[in-house]
Amino acid sequence: HAARVLRPEGVLVYDTVGSEATIGDGLALTREGGRLILVGGAARARVDWTRVWYRQITLAGIFAYGQAPYEGKNQDIYETAIQLLRRQDYTGLGLLTHVFGLEDYRAALHAALSKGGHRSIKVALRPDA
Repeated sequence: HAARVLRPEGVLVYDTVGSEATIGDGLALTREGGRLILVGGAARARVDWTRVWYRQITLAGIFAYGQAPYEGKNQDIYETAIQLLRRQDYTGLGLLTHVFGLEDYRAALHAALSKGGHRSIKVALRPDA
């Protein structure tokens, strides 16, 4: 699913699935002046392009690697990913919304499968939670 990250100048939305449904979701989530980033390969999709120009959305794609803005500078996308993994603090990205201990796996599955009710984006299990 598309994930929304708040930025001062609008919204930055990453679609890491690339299906027709998630591209549509990404366009719906992107505010005026925001950016929709399609990561990886995308499917053929029918798109309501009116949203793109009416909201002045910037659309960009990253297939395998490239430069990405992070903490005020452009750097290799993989270097950014490694820094985020080393930091082990993904809460600032807003992508990991729920963390459950292994013993609460049923609640985790429920949160993951009923995204609307729990407002979940990504749900994780942590052995030491």
